[in-house]
Amino acid sequence: MDNIKDPEQFKEHIQKIQQKYLSAQLDFVLESLSGALEQIEKVFPRLFNFIFEFIQNAEDSKATKLRIDIFDNTIQILNDGLPFTKDDVEALCKVGRSSKGQGDYIGYLGVGFKSVFLLCDSPSVVSNGYRFKFDKTYWATKLGEKA
Repeated sequence: MDNIKDPEQFKEHIQKIQQKYLSAQLDFVLESLSGALEQIEKVFPRLFNFIFEFIQNAEDSKATKLRIDIFDNTIQILNDGLPFTKDDVEALCKVGRSSKGQGDYIGYLGVGFKSVFLLCDSPSVVSNGYRFKFDKTYWATKLGEKA
């Protein structure tokens, strides 16, 4: 996919991805997300293993600097690597999908970033004009409504 240049297109792209989830059958989405979280818990048995995943992501994006700031209830992870492309964002919004090819990168399984959900219900992403967050509690609320 081509890179986006117009700031409004970043927002439209995220809204399009969000709409795919919202228009999907609720049972399917909840089952997929629940299964994904179970797999992540098995792959990352230690709470702070996610930091290694972010180091790996920085390496894969050709970063020369990585900074991890911890304050109050927030962990902020920054690097100077390549900015996200549309393909990167698409992969980040799915479980088990990656825009990275095996052999070209350390991480290519599409689960590394998702390990942050073991520690946080609402991680934010900022890169290349993209500014969005995931909200685990939104789907938990949907599950509660269904019950």
